[in-house]
Amino acid sequence: MTQDEQAHLNPAVSSQHRRQVAVDRARSFIDDNLTNRIRLADLCACTHTGARSLEYGFREMLGISPISYIRAMRLSLARDLLSSGCEPRTVTKIALDCGFGHLSQFAIDYRNFFGESPSATLRTARDLLRSSHPKQQTDGNSRRCRCGAAIVN
Repeated sequence: MTQDEQAHLNPAVSSQHRRQVAVDRARSFIDDNLTNRIRLADLCACTHTGARSLEYGFREMLGISPISYIRAMRLSLARDLLSSGCEPRTVTKIALDCGFGHLSQFAIDYRNFFGESPSATLRTARDLLRSSHPKQQTDGNSRRCRCGAAIVN
């Protein structure tokens, strides 16, 4: 018996199935729009569910709220960018590019999530790049990483 057939016979299965579908749709929407402003109302509109049902679904399937999920995904993206150390971007630029509007809250959330400050992650990545790449002759003071970005001493 398929899940849809079970859903017609058992309302509890139907409800759980609907929540799973809604969470899957919301996650897809979040992935596609991660760096843009995403409101709970946007998620409800794309999943055709109410806020309460979506909240229940996220908590049941993932153990966190939809907004916490968005924050976690953005923090992970920011960490990936900071850890690359490859692009000559600042913590501020990376935070804004990842969809964070409040920089001090970003720093607090990042430290709580990863146990270090965003600047520490960036500094470590740049230190690793400096120590692992041979010095290239450019102006005598700078080197370039694999992506071509200058590594500033």
